[in-house]
Formats: sequence, structure tokens, C-alpha cells
Amino acid sequence: MISPYSTQESAMKPAEHVVCQVLDECGGSESGNPGTKPRILFHMMSNGGINSATNLLRVLERRLGKPLPLVGLICDSVPTGASYMKTRRAFMYSFPARFPVNLISSAVIHVLISPLYISIAMGRYEAPEDYWRKSILDEKLIDSKRICYVASKADKMIDWRDVLSHAEQARPKNWEVKEFMFEETPHCNHISKYESIYINAVADMWENNKH
Repeated sequence: MISPYSTQESAMKPAEHVVCQVLDECGGSESGNPGTKPRILFHMMSNGGINSATNLLRVLERRLGKPLPLVGLICDSVPTGASYMKTRRAFMYSFPARFPVNLISSAVIHVLISPLYISIAMGRYEAPEDYWRKSILDEKLIDSKRICYVASKADKMIDWRDVLSHAEQARPKNWEVKEFMFEETPHCNHISKYESIYINAVADMWENNKH
């Protein structure tokens, strides 16, 4: 996620190919009058998921020349807010917490992300978190108005308030917003305790139900 956006977008080529195959089968990748409406649901989990989704959307918009038709988006434990410490915390989550590995990991992470945030401060780059938050609500990238957020107040990586603030950004843009906020589930593992709620939420987005 600290690579240049152009490098990350190039890595989306295999996924781009698969999505375009689906659109071709529906007659919707080149024609303005698709036959069968494609059914694609974006289910994003954590920073890595929304980062990949954002890069894929950018690649597809350039290829298709129009937004990607989706039945909806699911944001599981994402999006986070933009700050140096939140980015550091997200990277630390992937490393062992025991001493002295945690000290070594922290030093390595500072070395990795410091150049990124110096570039952001200089105006060379937009903060990745801001880029993600803006992109998944961009009507130039997405042909959909349905989004579902799943988060937990016990998440040690993503601040649940950042997730809810994004939901509040979506509502004035006329998005149909659903929110599931849990008290004690860990990061990206809400299904471990709320299996039926989680599965029903995904099924509801896929089936395109209106309430």
C-alpha cells in the first residue's frame, strides 16, 4: 500500500480481466445497451481490501469509459481515517506484539511510512485513506447507490467512528446506507459471533432488496 498508485493499479490487471469477462457475457463492457444486467458486489475487508478495490475501480473506469455497475458495496472494518498514527497502527497490527519484535517492527514501519507522509505534506500525494474514502463514493467510478458498513467498537486497528463518519458522508449523496455496529468483535471477524446477522447482511446486498 506504500507503492505508487500506478504500480498498484498495474497489479489489478488480472482482476480487471475477470470483471470485464463478466461484463462481456452480459453485453455490457462496450455496448451502451447491455442485455443481462451484470451482478457484481464489492465486499471490502480492511485497508488492503479497500485499497485493492479503489485501484481496480480506477483501472476499470479508464478501460470502460463509464462507472462499474454494482449491486452494492460492503465495507467490513473499513474505511479508516487519514493520519500518521492510524497508518502506523494499521501496519503494526500485522506484526507480533511481543518484545523486542514490536520495537523492531515499529522502527521499520516508521522508515516505510515517513517518506509517504512527507510527500503528502508537500502536496505530492493524497493520503491513501482520503483517496479510498472519496473513491468508493465517486459516481464516475461506481454505478450504485447501496452501501453496507460492518464495524466493531472493539476493533484495535480501525476506529469505528471513522467508519460511521463515512456513512454520514454517503447519506447526503443519496446512498442507501446500512450499518451494523458491534461492541466486542475483533477486526474483520464479526462473523465469528454474529454469523446469521453477517450472512443476512451480505445476502440482502446481493439480492438487491429495498427497505
